[in-house]
Amino acid sequence: MLVKHTRVSYDASFHFYLFNVILRFIYGKPDVPKASPEIASEVYSELAELERNKDWDAAVQLVVKAGDSQAQFLAANDWYRLRRSLEIIKVNL
Repeated sequence: MLVKHTRVSYDASFHFYLFNVILRFIYGKPDVPKASPEIASEVYSELAELERNKDWDAAVQLVVKAGDSQAQFLAANDWYRLRRSLEIIKVNL
């Protein structure tokens, strides 16, 4: 009986996720500030219209201008991480 081998492809986001899981296992949860309800609401309001219009690039530029140059490397349409990044910036102001 012949066994056909198939190549399984994983995208880069899977590797990034796995890498982060391993780091959390080794080093524990990152020491990142929690946003207050007021800041979370403010961030949601700032990004809501851009998300509704599916304007990912403009939202990323807003976060980059706010102070997170790494936002441009987020997976496209990862609105949760983009909002969280902006929350962290505002908490640290």
